[in-house]
Amino acid sequence: MSALHTLAMLFLCLFVMVIPVDGLVSPGGIPLLKLSGLLSFAATLLLLINGMSLRGDGGFIFITLLFICWVIFSFLWTTMPVDYQHAQAINSQQSLKANLYLLGVVLMMFQLVRSERDLLAVFTAYLLGCGWLIVIFLDGYEPGVTTVRYGLEGLDANEMTIILSIAIPLAVYLTLWGRFVVLRLVGLLYLPVAMLAILATGSRTGVIVMLVAALSLLPLLLKAHPVVRLLSLVVVSVALVWVLSIIPDKTVERLLSTGSELSSGTLSERSITWEKAWLEFQQQPLFGQGLGSFRQLMNKHHVEYTAHNSYVSIAVEQGIVGLLLYLAIILSVFWQCLTNCDDRRWLLSPLLMIVVLGQMTLTLHEAMYVWLVYVLIMLAVLLRVERRYVYSRQFHAGQN
Repeated sequence: MSALHTLAMLFLCLFVMVIPVDGLVSPGGIPLLKLSGLLSFAATLLLLINGMSLRGDGGFIFITLLFICWVIFSFLWTTMPVDYQHAQAINSQQSLKANLYLLGVVLMMFQLVRSERDLLAVFTAYLLGCGWLIVIFLDGYEPGVTTVRYGLEGLDANEMTIILSIAIPLAVYLTLWGRFVVLRLVGLLYLPVAMLAILATGSRTGVIVMLVAALSLLPLLLKAHPVVRLLSLVVVSVALVWVLSIIPDKTVERLLSTGSELSSGTLSERSITWEKAWLEFQQQPLFGQGLGSFRQLMNKHHVEYTAHNSYVSIAVEQGIVGLLLYLAIILSVFWQCLTNCDDRRWLLSPLLMIVVLGQMTLTLHEAMYVWLVYVLIMLAVLLRVERRYVYSRQFHAGQN
């Protein structure tokens, strides 16, 4: 059983490592995310057959199950055809598969990650995946004086900044609680290269989520060894100067316009899309207009964009019922993080805030890395609850 669990964890770590580069790396045409996912599912099934007990946070799993079932159920009244005329649109059939896959990943991770060591292994895997993504990004980064934005073909620049920002609290986590010195150094060195990659994209969303991710540096500065504190301050300060000296002035100007765009701009025409979405929401406010219908509904308003907001997208497609269920998932994760975590809540809370804010300008509620964040926080909570239960039993046994 122990050997099989180790094998399953290896497959899971490979799966998590590939998430940041999904769609960018397919050796021999093989989609690594699907392959590693299938291997992880198969190993989990073998563990269950061999007697491994089921586990998980009942409340979180129940709300998640309700939300995904409601999303799938909304296929019954969708206005979205299965085959759509726009190549960039995700049709309803694809959304069905994506949501079922997400549910399977949630359940699988609860079964496999059973110790702090397992959790750190998953954190490390995601961090390595982000490092892989940064290498791909910087390998082709050759900015000119007129460069404003830069991204990778096949991955939206805004999405990339969220993917990389998620790893910042995880890097701090490894720096503080990594089992080996090498892991702590990897966590510390990730911070400057992530800062470079995020700012080099010219993404205003990236600036916001990176600042939120920077909140996770506070525990590093307050709780780390004095040498680590000093080293952290030096690394971050030098990195900021280094980054600003590398990226073009046009990119810096765009990043500095974030405040004015929020206060008086259209958020790159997002507000126009949201105005039209409000009209469609009013047609079916309770149940929504069905799975994958947003793009089809926007066509009559001559808007070709996606919702650029997960909450708007859910409200239009699954109505108030779907939106409340999704918000319940986020609130349950936040509440569990605040009430059942120790000082690590100051790392996990910014981690949650990154994906919550990121979904205000992007449609990401079916993104694997968003659900990975939800599950990782709940796993950290579950492991702490289990440790407290074990300690309590040992204490009472000693008393007797």
